[in-house]
Amino acid sequence: MLTYLNTLKLDLGWAQLEELRLGAMWSVNNFCAITYRHVIWIHLVTGLG
Repeated sequence: MLTYLNTLKLDLGWAQLEELRLGAMWSVNNFCAITYRHVIWIHLVTGLG
């Protein structure tokens, strides 16, 4: 029973880590996409202006 609880705790820990990792990746991707769009926008504005 104790082993089962430890395994469960470990599984929950891994799930949480995975969620954090995915969240971080999503944030980085989001940040890159926004920055990329800003760079293009600035480039267009300065190019036209």
